[in-house]
Amino acid sequence: MKLLTVFFETYLPLTEAENEQLAKKIERTELEEAAVMEWLTSWEKKGMEKGIEKGMLKSKEEIAAKMLAKGLDPAMVEEMTGLPAERIDELKTSV
Repeated sequence: MKLLTVFFETYLPLTEAENEQLAKKIERTELEEAAVMEWLTSWEKKGMEKGIEKGMLKSKEEIAAKMLAKGLDPAMVEEMTGLPAERIDELKTSV
């Protein structure tokens, strides 16, 4: 990068007006880039949150299935895991 900078400053010097114009363009580009990075970050966060939710649900379902396999009362499994009764019934039939 330094080599390119020296080359351009040596062989393609800018006028004062061109330097100001370049500085404004760089500033705008940096602001746009920051906004894009912020946008990507929010999408990444949403994706991570969804992944965590799915993982937690899967874990709860696995635990509920094990509890049902051990003969625990479905109402107690529902209370302990927070899963809806319909899902407990589905898991109960698959055990």
